[in-house]
Amino acid sequence: MHLPNEPFLAESGVHGPMPTFWYGVDAVDGDAYPWISAPAGSVYMYREIGDFAKPYIKLTEAGGDGDWVPLGGVHVIQERVLYSQFTDGAGASGTYTLTNGTIPAGATVLNCNVYDVTGFTGTTTCVLTVGDGTDVDRYNTGTPSIFATAAVVPMGAPSGTTYHSEAKSIVLTATEDNDWGDVTAGALTIRLTYVY
Repeated sequence: MHLPNEPFLAESGVHGPMPTFWYGVDAVDGDAYPWISAPAGSVYMYREIGDFAKPYIKLTEAGGDGDWVPLGGVHVIQERVLYSQFTDGAGASGTYTLTNGTIPAGATVLNCNVYDVTGFTGTTTCVLTVGDGTDVDRYNTGTPSIFATAAVVPMGAPSGTTYHSEAKSIVLTATEDNDWGDVTAGALTIRLTYVY
């Protein structure tokens, strides 16, 4: 069975176009074509190359990004981050905001972990917290080390409110012993899981 890259719209004979299912590699943009023309009830499977598939459903036809929400169930936000992508905070810390997804309003975060760590070196220590831009460690407990190369770094249970009444970005804060500019190497894969 062939699934189109854009929605195939057909009249239902009851109430305009029938909801449709389609897939693509472009992020949802509710006020742009083809998402704006899809009727409520339509499902779009967003497949970012090299990452997880993310299903979205259109709940309303207001013509905006808010028409589309992640389809209920367990969702994963995952991204590979290099030390050079962190913004130097002019002190011991560097920050990076994930670009591969946000946590939507109505979601509950289950956990986050770090995988495939290439040690953040050039210094003597380096630790990581995962937050939402306001609460620096909302999604983890403690300050797990990312100084050494490791297959997995458990980040601990979320230390902040897990339920989200509003959408939030995911912000990584890496802190070394003196000045962030001392870090000369490092990479990690962050994976955050939530239910919606």
